[in-house]
Amino acid sequence: MPELINQFENHQVHDDLRSAITPTEEIKSNSEGLTPDAIERIDRISFVLSEMQRRLGITDPLLVPINPLNKLQAPLTQISSHLSNFQSNKNEGHIQNAHNQIENILVHLSQIPVPITSSDMDAIREAAIGLRRSVGQHLRHLEDEARGALTQVTTLEGNVSNLQSVVERHSEETSALLQKFEQQFESAEESRQENFTSKEDEFHRSTQDLLDAKREEWTEIITKKQNEYDELYESINYRLDALETKFKDASNTVLDEMQERLIDAEKIVGVITDTGMIGGYQRIANSEKTSALFWRVVAFISLIVLVGFAITLFVVSMKEGFVVTASVTLTRGFVAVAVGILAGYAAKQADKHERVQRLHRKMELELASIAPYLHEFPEEEARKIKTDLAMKMFAQHDVMGSKESKKTTQSALNLLELALDSIKALIGK
Repeated sequence: MPELINQFENHQVHDDLRSAITPTEEIKSNSEGLTPDAIERIDRISFVLSEMQRRLGITDPLLVPINPLNKLQAPLTQISSHLSNFQSNKNEGHIQNAHNQIENILVHLSQIPVPITSSDMDAIREAAIGLRRSVGQHLRHLEDEARGALTQVTTLEGNVSNLQSVVERHSEETSALLQKFEQQFESAEESRQENFTSKEDEFHRSTQDLLDAKREEWTEIITKKQNEYDELYESINYRLDALETKFKDASNTVLDEMQERLIDAEKIVGVITDTGMIGGYQRIANSEKTSALFWRVVAFISLIVLVGFAITLFVVSMKEGFVVTASVTLTRGFVAVAVGILAGYAAKQADKHERVQRLHRKMELELASIAPYLHEFPEEEARKIKTDLAMKMFAQHDVMGSKESKKTTQSALNLLELALDSIKALIGK
C-alpha cells in the first residue's frame, strides 16, 4: 500500500501542474491590455487547473489509476510552454493554444474519482449565490452606464445644433470669400496669360537665333574635322603601305636566313648522325676484334695442350713396362677428343667474330668516306645515293649463324682426324 501512495504522491503530474499554474496566475494578475476573449480563456485555464489541483488533493490515492495521470503530463507541459512563450512575445495565439489543451485535460480529469460531501454542495451553493450577486451588480452598473450615456447623448444633440448654426454661418462667409477670390484669380489669370504669351514668343525667337548661330558653327567644325580626317586617313594609309613593304622585306630576309640555317642544321644533324653511326660500328668492330683474339688464344692453347698430350703419351708408351689397358686407352682418347673439340669450337668462334669485325669495319669505312664522296654531287643525287646506301645497310641480314666458313670447318675436321689418329695409335700400342 505505501508503495501505491508514494507512486501517486511522487508522480510528475504534480510538478507539471504547479509549473502550469505559476504563469497562469502571473498573466491573470497582469491582464491589462488583453482582449476580452483572451481574459476569458485565461480565467478558464486558471479555473480548470485549480479544480484539478483540488481534486488531486482530496482524492484517495488508492482509487486513482496511473494511466490518466501519465496522459495529463503532456497537455500540462504544452500549457506551461505556450504561456511562457506568451510572456516573452505577448502573442495571444499562445493563449489560444494553451486553451486548446484544456479539452485534453478535462477528458482525463474526469477519470479521477472525487468524493462528494456536504461541503462540496455548500461550495456549489455559495458559488451560485456569488454568481447571482455578481450578475446583479453588473446589471446595476449597466443601468447606471445607460443613464449616463443617455444624458451624454442629449448633451451631444444640443452641441450638434450649435455646431450646425456655426457651420452655416461659416459656410456663408466662405461662399463670399470664394466669389471674391474667383474674381481676383480671373483678373490675375488674364494678366499672367498675356505675360506668358509674350515671353513664349520672345523665347522662340531667341532659341531660333541661337540654333541658327550654332548650326553655322557646327557646320564649320564638321567641315574642318572632315578635312583633318581625310588628311589623317591618307597619312595612315601611306604609313601602312610603307610598314607593309618593310615588313615583307624583313620577313623575306628572315625566311631566307632561316632556310640557310635549316640547311646548316640538316648538315650538322647529318654529320652528327654519321659520326654516331660510325662510332657505333667502330665500337662493335673493336669488341668483335677482342673476342676473336680471345678465341684465337683459346684455340692456340688447346692445340698446344693437344700436342703436349700426344708427346706425353708417346714418351710414356716408349718406357719399359708400359701396359696398355682398355680403361687407360679410353681415358686418353676421351681427353684428346675433348681438347680437340675445344680447339675446334674456339677456332670457329674466332673465325665468326673476325667476319663480324670485317663487316662492321667495312661499314665504318663506307660511312666515313660517303660524306666527302657526295660533297661534289647535286643535293638530289646525293640524297638518292644516301637512301640506296641506307637500304643496303639496314636491309642486311646476319647470316653468320646460317653457315660456317669453310676454313673453320676444315680446321675442325682436321682436328677431329688428328684426334682419331691419336686414339688409333694409342689403341695399337
